[in-house]
Amino acid sequence: MDVQSRPKVMVAGCFDLLHASHVAFLAKAAAFGDLHVSLGSDQSILRQKGKSPAYSEQERRYLLANLRIVHWVEIVRDPGPLGFLEHLDQIKPDIFVINEDGDTVEKREACRLRGVEYRVFPRDNFNPDRPTSSTQIASEDYLPTRLSLCSGFMDQPAINRRTSGGGGSLVVLTIEGFPGLRDRSGMATSTRKTARKYFGCQLPTSYSPDTLAEMIFCLENPPHRRDYLSGSLDARGITGYGASLFTYPAGGFFPNTINQRQDEATLAWLEAHLYLRHSWNRPPDVQIQPRLETDSFTAAIDSMQAASLDCWAAIDRQDLAALADAVDRSHRAQTAAIENHCPVELRDFIANEQAAAAMVMGAGGGGYVAFVAETIPADAIPIHIRRSDP
Repeated sequence: MDVQSRPKVMVAGCFDLLHASHVAFLAKAAAFGDLHVSLGSDQSILRQKGKSPAYSEQERRYLLANLRIVHWVEIVRDPGPLGFLEHLDQIKPDIFVINEDGDTVEKREACRLRGVEYRVFPRDNFNPDRPTSSTQIASEDYLPTRLSLCSGFMDQPAINRRTSGGGGSLVVLTIEGFPGLRDRSGMATSTRKTARKYFGCQLPTSYSPDTLAEMIFCLENPPHRRDYLSGSLDARGITGYGASLFTYPAGGFFPNTINQRQDEATLAWLEAHLYLRHSWNRPPDVQIQPRLETDSFTAAIDSMQAASLDCWAAIDRQDLAALADAVDRSHRAQTAAIENHCPVELRDFIANEQAAAAMVMGAGGGGYVAFVAETIPADAIPIHIRRSDP
């Protein structure tokens, strides 16, 4: 059969987060003739799946158009489940192919009325160890998170306004998300959910980290529930890169200065000496409150402030002993200043690790604990610090 007489084959789908099983499906369909793809729009995904797409319709069209097995691809205008009918009537294919998950009576009837052969393929999994749908892949997204290495509560005005010097600092690492990241474990999971709700499974690149952090902060703290404000540490922590020292003015919600280290030598050194372990999820009824009325409160947060500056200096020098000392002092000061920051059972969990220092991520008795050590245990959760784009 010459090229001009090849049958026309059509498939319809959104193909968000294009993966190997998608390509395997398209290749099977293309074996029957010239492959035409009716591509769901961004509005199609919003209406049919109730979420934003990971990639825009133009990005998805570009990816499909550059597959050698695809003869033609266009975006549908109607976001409904039968939006592809405009292309069915335009192309007049000989065969319409769909996988078993998308098979419906309405689609069968539409093809029958137009004299189009209707074929249903079983869902093939290119790799049995990987998810088979974009939805499953998106649920394992790798949005960045943050590791609050030293004096993390300084983003709260109730704390940073009470230091002797006025204002305070904290050290944070922006790290890549990792499989199995647990909720309520002190790793900015609620902030990541807010970001994912509005931006999908990747952060937009059209805003600066500061602007994007302000947007996420406002989305996470709407006016109708501002009896408690989530701090800016999480929002700014997940939008940045590398290692950062945030400095807050007294009573400030956002840092007025941010010092950063993004050089490869420093980040690789930190990755070689920091790791995570998960203890248990924080109990839902635990109250986390600063001990504002105690006589020792100012001394504790002054210790946190001094530790954060010493921590940053240790990172600058790549001094492991000084880093461990600063993290340990900050951990002890936070435990003194914050009610239920590190209960007895969590102290035992930390002591059993026998690391040089530890910092609790999930205040209140659970979650992840970051450890400072000469070497990383084989069974630990390593950290991968987010690098900026080249």
